[in-house]
Amino acid sequence: MSLPPLRRQVLVGCDQPTAYRLFTDEIGAWWPLESHGCFGPGGSVAFDGRRIVETGPSGEIATWGTVTADDPPRSISFTWHPGQAPAEATHVTVAFASTGDSDVTLVTLEHSGWEAYRDPAAARGNYAGGWVVVLGCYADAPPAPDDATDLWFVLEHSAGPAAPPEGVFASPDFAKHAQFLGQLHADGFLVAAGPLPDTPGAGMTIVRASSQAGARQVIRAAQLEDGSVTSGLLDVRVRPWRVMLTG
Repeated sequence: MSLPPLRRQVLVGCDQPTAYRLFTDEIGAWWPLESHGCFGPGGSVAFDGRRIVETGPSGEIATWGTVTADDPPRSISFTWHPGQAPAEATHVTVAFASTGDSDVTLVTLEHSGWEAYRDPAAARGNYAGGWVVVLGCYADAPPAPDDATDLWFVLEHSAGPAAPPEGVFASPDFAKHAQFLGQLHADGFLVAAGPLPDTPGAGMTIVRASSQAGARQVIRAAQLEDGSVTSGLLDVRVRPWRVMLTG
């Protein structure tokens, strides 16, 4: 059975075109080569035409991947094999979505193709933490902007790979989701939450943050602090919501 794609999402304090350019043209300015590179500190990484290339401090070259699709400033996709042969490549897509606030972009990275590894589960587990570090550096790269209007998001939940046949509510891990929602409420982010009755295992949570720092906190927590998500019971996708009218 193939493993599901790994999804990681971050909020970046700049508009959509700038977020795209920061990821592509300026990748060498923020990528943590000292911990997530082939040659350690002192080198560089850049998009060189269609290739992503790391150059070591002594001139060594490593090709990390090749761009397969590019739709600036909305998305970019590429093969991914740093430190491996191209035949062992996985695939990464990065999407850049406006949040309704011109100075904030939601960036979603999806990494798939784990069957290319001898131990797919171990590779996916390593990247689950690795992309958190890398995207954290990326999100911290733009200068901290002034906080703007409220930022709204939808947390879309669906049954994950560890969901039992009898449904997500039958799992003891579902209590961890309730705890996570309770923390969102205590922190002042929760607007509403509940299941979608027409789709087994699906639910939706509406959150509102009054600052970019708060929004980043919610997005990180939805992926890393909801025990039902980290256990695989639920899958979560964060989506920006442009609210035009409230009661």
